[in-house]
Amino acid sequence: MKTRRHHPFGLQGLLGATLLATLGCGSSGGPAAGLCPALDPITSWNSGTLHTGAVDAPETWTAAASPHKIVGTLDVNAAITVEPCGIVLFAPTDGGGETILDLHAKGQFLAQGSADKPILMKGLRRDDGSAEENGIAAIEATGEVVRFAHVTFEGSAKSSDLSGSYFVRLVGLGERGSQQLHVEHVTLRDGYGGGIFLSKAAVFTKESTDLTVTGMRALEGLREDTNMPLTAPVHFDDAQGVSTLPSGSYAGNVTDHVAVGIFGSGDTHIDDGAHVWRDTGVPYYMLSKLFIAGTGGPTLTLEAGVTLQWTTGESDSNRGGIDVGYADEEGTLLVQGSADRKVTMEGVTDDPGAWEGIEFFPKGAGSRLDHLILRHTGNGSNTSIAHCTDPSMQWARFAVGINFNDEPGMVPEATMIQNVTIENALAETAGIARGWIAKIDNCDSVDFLSGQGNEVVGLSTPQTAYTIEPMSAPSLCCP
Repeated sequence: MKTRRHHPFGLQGLLGATLLATLGCGSSGGPAAGLCPALDPITSWNSGTLHTGAVDAPETWTAAASPHKIVGTLDVNAAITVEPCGIVLFAPTDGGGETILDLHAKGQFLAQGSADKPILMKGLRRDDGSAEENGIAAIEATGEVVRFAHVTFEGSAKSSDLSGSYFVRLVGLGERGSQQLHVEHVTLRDGYGGGIFLSKAAVFTKESTDLTVTGMRALEGLREDTNMPLTAPVHFDDAQGVSTLPSGSYAGNVTDHVAVGIFGSGDTHIDDGAHVWRDTGVPYYMLSKLFIAGTGGPTLTLEAGVTLQWTTGESDSNRGGIDVGYADEEGTLLVQGSADRKVTMEGVTDDPGAWEGIEFFPKGAGSRLDHLILRHTGNGSNTSIAHCTDPSMQWARFAVGINFNDEPGMVPEATMIQNVTIENALAETAGIARGWIAKIDNCDSVDFLSGQGNEVVGLSTPQTAYTIEPMSAPSLCCP
């Protein structure tokens, strides 16, 4: 099993019970003269302003009235604007329940500071100091306008609800991209659970930049039937939104990764547009099988240095892998590694058979794999590829499968797979499964293990023969 980094992050910097006692519920008082509250020592904070119940008309939370304290669920049905230098505190309820700023369909939250006038949003401890047992401190949004600039989030608390275990949760139910989160010089740190969760409807804005998630402890334990953590620094419910991940840093957490998909959901899709997944310095944890196919001919490009990691469950719905050009819909996968920064696809652990591998269908023929390492493949595919000269032999396990049988006479280009290393696969897995109906004169042009820089390590069948249809036509079969 891979070694995970564990960091003994504490919340000593958070406010304790003594400070809570000093934060009154009135709206009187303000920061010390001439000081920015978000940069002020805690001892200079005044009583601040309490917010409970609902916000039904636009409000401006001023720096002068900071800190703004939320207790329980604050239902937001209008626009809240937090002034530069403002502070927002999430205080635990007396009964230990959740404290959430809940943005509904017409709710907006605009917290836009600047480099010298930042905004602070902070989760507070319970009176007994057991932050692990807090109700969550979170912003949850079904509305469409959520913008943060020069904001620091600290100390989100813990929840047993996975979808609730993130400091910022966008859970809109509209069309893809209908809910946008803008982040600009934003840091989430030293909290329990995860950082940001985006549902299928949610994406980051194109202008988002400089997001840091660090010191997040995640929830204890791993997902049932996997070796993946329960929460992530950033979690995309849907693969379509991953390409909107802004530049930044996602390291220094109990587990450093970006989660993609929902475990047990069966699959996640990229079905329109052009998408690029960058090297963020941490792996993408794939919680679902990935399909790249759609009427618009979507493209996924994996840049040099990217790592994808899978685990698998007991049922087909949990099986990891990539299908390209599936169900007679176009799709393209472009793996653009380099000699010194290869793309890696592997299991979360070092166990062979952690995931299926990659399968290309006729509408995915434009795909290219270059400078790729494939490890731990061999979880059974739903495709069976028969041996050309021995019909009794079939492969249902392969690292890379090219399944063009639905298009007789269609043969892939030899350059489709270059500089690919296949290793640590489950026994009886075929390295490259050549599955198509081919004429004899096409044989020499599709030998992927000759002159393409590809290598299959440790498998008795590094490359299969072609399939034929019907099996009684051996003259169509290549050796």
